[in-house]
Formats: sequence, C-alpha cells, structure tokens
Amino acid sequence: MGSVGQRPRPPRTRREAMPADSSDPARHAVGEVLHGPMHAALDARTVRAVAAVAAIGVSAGRYPKAVPALDANEDAVTGLAGPGGTVVAVADGHLGADAAGAAVEAVARRARRLITGRPVDGRRAVTAVVNEALDAVAEARRVATGRRRDTATALSVVVVAGGTAWTVTFGDTAVVRVRRGRPRVLSRPGPFLADTAATPKARRQRLRPGDHLVVISDGVADHLGREWPAAVARRVAAGATPDGVVDAVLLGAMDGAAGDHLSCAVVRCDPG
Repeated sequence: MGSVGQRPRPPRTRREAMPADSSDPARHAVGEVLHGPMHAALDARTVRAVAAVAAIGVSAGRYPKAVPALDANEDAVTGLAGPGGTVVAVADGHLGADAAGAAVEAVARRARRLITGRPVDGRRAVTAVVNEALDAVAEARRVATGRRRDTATALSVVVVAGGTAWTVTFGDTAVVRVRRGRPRVLSRPGPFLADTAATPKARRQRLRPGDHLVVISDGVADHLGREWPAAVARRVAAGATPDGVVDAVLLGAMDGAAGDHLSCAVVRCDPG
C-alpha cells in the first residue's frame, strides 16, 4: 500500500456490551461469535465486551487487500466467560471464511458447555475445544466446492481458569501476555488448521492480577509494525477495559494503513 498523503478520519466503531441481564458470568456462560463476512465494511470496526473480563473485535481493515480474498472479511473471533473460566479464539481464514467460521463456532459451542459449571481443567478444556474445531474444519472442507475445498485457517485458542492460561496456536495468529507494560509472545507460528493438521502442543502460562492476554490475527501484527508486541503493550496501557484495549489495538492497525482483515480478543486477569 502506498503512502497516504492525508491522515484519514477515525473509522467508525461499534462498541457494544452484552445485555445487562447476561453481563455477569457468575451464574452462566455468556459470549458471542463475530464472523468476518458479517463485518465487511472498510474503515469500520466492531467491538463487543464479554462480561467484565474479556472482549472481542473484528474489522475488514481500512483499505482493500492487495490480492482480493474469496470473502470480504475472512477473520472470525469468539469470546465466552462463565463460572468455569474464560475462552477466546481468533481465526484468520485462507481461501474463504469457511474454515475460520467453522472453527470459532466449534470453539464457542464446546466452551459454552465446559465453562457453565465449576472451574475447568484448562489443559483438558483447550484440548477439547481444539478437537471440536478440527472436526468442524474437516467437515467444512468436505462440503465445500471449488477453491473453497482447500479452505484452512490460522487459529489461536486461549482458556483461562484458576489463574492459569492454556493456549494453542495454528498458523500465524498470535497470543501476547502483557504484564506491567511488558509484552511476551506466548505463541509460535506453525501449520494452518486443516483436516490433516497435527495439533500443536498446549502451552501453559501462570497469570498474575492485572495481566492481559491479547490474541490477534496476522493482519494486526503486520500493520502495527516490526515492534508489534511493544505496540500491543502500549494499547493495553491505553485501554481502561478489555473492550477499550481491543478497540485501541484494531485502531492502531488501521492507522498503519491496514489492507488486511483484522481481529483481536483480550482477556484480563482480575484478582480473586
């Protein structure tokens, strides 16, 4: 993307909380899935709060992709919070939004059942939701036609329970822990999730009160610049709430002349 002579106006933002009677996850799981094709307008972003501890957001970017995608926005993101824990996932589709959408729907479906009761075993929970996503992507590929038969997705899943985070990453989505203003990248790039993908090893991370886990698609990292982990940390400092952090991260990528689809999820570790 060439240089832009005049700084564009701040993009339109939709920031919405869950309904008031669903905003407290102490009794049941609450959450949502955002599918990129439903948020395809350029220079706009949608941000949703998930209870008080998490938020998700998606954008088609500020400018069109240099190489047009099969769908206007191939990212997808989900976040759920409940008495058993918090689960977020970011997916970045390839050859359509089919795989990304199937993956996050599967994560949300399984997570909703897992976190409604007592605190979950994070390792078992992340394995369960990833296995559900693998099955869903395999089915999406089976029923797809044309180029979409090779649909695949990058995917990062985070399960937080009992002061511990468990993460799994396929492809080039990323997970960053920000502690006292300092970022640490917890994920490693690997193969995309497809029907033949081997499951990466789940990674464990102890959390402290005030820690933030930020999950992003590669479009966010690319347009925040080479020092994107530090850029993420600055956005954490600027956002007073998880949805504020998501909004700041997406806006930062858009200000970097984003010509890619963008998605972000944030979990804040609160005391207790």
